[in-house]
Amino acid sequence: MPGRWFRRTAPGGDAGQGDIRMRSTTAVRVEERLADYAEALALAEAGEQLLAGAVIRRGEAQVRRILVLGHGCGLSSRLAGYALSLAGRMGSGLLFLHVGDASHDAYRRAAFERQARAGTLEWVEAARARGMAALHEVRFAPSGRPDHAVEEAARAHGRVELILSEPEESELMRGRTGLALFTVE
Repeated sequence: MPGRWFRRTAPGGDAGQGDIRMRSTTAVRVEERLADYAEALALAEAGEQLLAGAVIRRGEAQVRRILVLGHGCGLSSRLAGYALSLAGRMGSGLLFLHVGDASHDAYRRAAFERQARAGTLEWVEAARARGMAALHEVRFAPSGRPDHAVEEAARAHGRVELILSEPEESELMRGRTGLALFTVE
């Protein structure tokens, strides 16, 4: 049902709060998984059963991650806290991502990166203290639009299950990713 929003609530919240919204999008990951199955089938038919089994298992061996998309160089405590809680319940790792404007000069880009890293460090450390895999990346994209940067990060780190974002980024991402997109308001 493209375009329809489903309401979800944060843990312990009232059903009427509407803290989390999910928008379903096309399933690029399903296409990738089907390509893996086709590759495995071709290998199996060629008599390479061990390689075929390895292809099927390669997606399962990767750490599942939740991509947390910051707003500018900031990261709200509400978004980061919810991400930690959700990742703990799902047994997933976290990938914190900030996307800056590629057209800025080197000085502004370096300042953006410093601020993003400083604001995310406590959340990465909190995740690791809970035994979760946690990474932080800063990427630069034309006009600071996150869609391409999110897809690149998802490909680079593999097995990104979903995206958590704030409303501003959610609007920019709408319909531009094959991953489930949750908005934390």
